[in-house]
Amino acid sequence: MNFSDKLAEFAEKVIEHFTPHNTLEIIGVCFGLFCIVIGLVNYVFTDRKKIFILKGTNDVFSMISNLCYRKVVPVTICVISLCREIVFYHRGMKKWADKKIWLFVFISALALLPAFMTVITGGNLSYMDILPPVGSTFVVCGFYSKNNKVTKSCVAIGYIMYVIYYSWVGNISSVIASVTPIISSLIGLVRELKAKERT
Repeated sequence: MNFSDKLAEFAEKVIEHFTPHNTLEIIGVCFGLFCIVIGLVNYVFTDRKKIFILKGTNDVFSMISNLCYRKVVPVTICVISLCREIVFYHRGMKKWADKKIWLFVFISALALLPAFMTVITGGNLSYMDILPPVGSTFVVCGFYSKNNKVTKSCVAIGYIMYVIYYSWVGNISSVIASVTPIISSLIGLVRELKAKERT
């Protein structure tokens, strides 16, 4: 088998891996497309309130997409993330949201998630299932920081973990939806740095 044949075989396997196999997965891909659109614009903003609102919306769509693929770990993370967005949105407005305990609560929840899910699924988890909690931990730390540059840097790092995970799962729309926040964060980071240079 020559190189071109091997390449064609590899391409065929990639297409098969990422092709939706039933109606639920097609629905999952559709909701993943909504996540792509939101991810493209979300972190370009400098207004943290807009970032949290869009991220919360993204979490809802992502939760539905992952439910369609029957992926329990990312669905659970979406629920935790939605709670996180609600708390961090109210920071500076509500005293309860300003408490430092929230950072510990969310990181602890993510740290315990793999062990909890191992019990729930009867040990039917892969090492790759660790990547979403690790990625979300970076995002939690980024959102907790009030420095937009730190937020966007942590988001970019966190979503790299999601790109790897969703590539393994075979959810193509979620792969792209995870790439777009990286691009958006980097664009937003460049904008922040340029704005600082002008001042």
